[in-house]
Order: sequence, then C-alpha cells, then structure tokens
Amino acid sequence: MSGALLDALPSTLSFPRTQAGQASFQRGLLLINVGETEGELQSMEVVGTDAAIFSLQSALALPSNMQPGQVEVITVLARPPRCSPESPSYRAALRFKLRGGEYQFVDLQSACAP
Repeated sequence: MSGALLDALPSTLSFPRTQAGQASFQRGLLLINVGETEGELQSMEVVGTDAAIFSLQSALALPSNMQPGQVEVITVLARPPRCSPESPSYRAALRFKLRGGEYQFVDLQSACAP
C-alpha cells in the first residue's frame, strides 16, 4: 500500500480451549488504515500448520479500497478440538495481501488453560 498503512488490533487473537471441547469461539479484529492515503486490501486468508482450526466469519468484500482513518471489523472463528496433552496449542495466521504484493499477518492461537 503506497502511502497507506494498515494496522490490525489486536496483533494476536487468542482463543480458549476447554476440556469439554466447546464447539467454537469467535473474536473481533479491527483493521485500520492509519496512513495518509487510500490503500487497497486485495485478499485475506488463514494460513499455517493449524489453519483448518480457524476461519473468517465476516470480512470485507475484496478487493477493498480503505480510506485514511477507515476502520473495518473482521470476525475470526476458531473450532479447536478439546484439550489434550498431545496437542496443548494450535497456531496459524491471518494473512492480508496488499496492493504491491506486501503481506501483513495477525497471529491466531488457541491453547489449553492450565
């Protein structure tokens, strides 16, 4: 994004896991153009080893031009398996592709509470 700068809050989305194995959890993410010019968000996708645990529940129609100061809410859903000693945590990332080929990432994680 030439002249535009995206910021994602929070920079990490953490999802709980339970012994009972609740079906799903959702978290909101703010995506903000904190730059001085319009920028184009070309794609969003969940990537990484445990990407199948996470999915986008609500997102922008893409490609999307974001004006300076524009804020969008993205909802991410996690469907982690119940807690077990063999798999105490899962990790992936939400990857944003910007015009010009730049990428930005938000960490996604789901871990068992002690």
